[in-house]
Parts: sequence; C-alpha cells; structure tokens
Amino acid sequence: MIDPGNGIAPAGWSRDRRLKVKPQGDSNEDDQTWSGKVVDAACKDQAAAPAPAPSAQSAQPGGQVANACEPTASTVAFGIELSDGRVLKLDSAGNTKAAEAMKTNAGKSSLQATVTGSLDGQTVKVETIEIK
Repeated sequence: MIDPGNGIAPAGWSRDRRLKVKPQGDSNEDDQTWSGKVVDAACKDQAAAPAPAPSAQSAQPGGQVANACEPTASTVAFGIELSDGRVLKLDSAGNTKAAEAMKTNAGKSSLQATVTGSLDGQTVKVETIEIK
C-alpha cells in the first residue's frame, strides 16, 4: 500500500499499482516471435498418436525418423517445431503465407521459419512469417 502520509510506494510497487508494460510501436501487445523448423502439422498430429514404428524411412540415432513430417507442395496445414520439441500450428492466414513461401523454396529441405503473432492455445495467429 502507498503510505498516505508521504505518497511513497514500498519497493516493488508502482505508485498507481499498474504493473503491465505495453510495448511501443505498431505491434500488437500480445505478439510474440518463435523460430523453428517448418513442419506438416497434420503429419505431426498423426505422429503424436501411438502408432507402429515406421519401416520405410530411415531412423536416426535417438529413434527419430529422417525428414519426418517435412512439408511438401501438397501440405495445407503447417506448423513450426520449436527447439524444445513442441509444435505450434499456424492459423489459416499463416497456412496461406507458408504455402506461398513454400513455392519459392521448392525442393529445399529442413526449412526454418521465424513467425510473429499471438498464441491461442497451440495455434499461432500469424502476423508475419519468414521462411529461410
């Protein structure tokens, strides 16, 4: 509480008790940025479900499958796999942007992306996406 006698707030308290700091500029205050590998989100959903081990693909050390869930020209649902293994799905606008970017990166594998937007559950409402 603020001491009414001198108007000084104890350490850790702001005088008007507003603790939220809004970013400056044109960005939405809820926007965040994530970087990771571009993946086929539908494939990742299927891969998360218990299933028999794949036999036609080559397994890498650690049990991971090489090029598992890499997006293709026919991918319609994209995601970004973060370094901690979590996959964030892209919203419909993000899927459209990712599909366009895929056309300019055709034939490349292990595409990396930086996505800016806001998180709604495990889905990113994409503002911008840069695929490298």
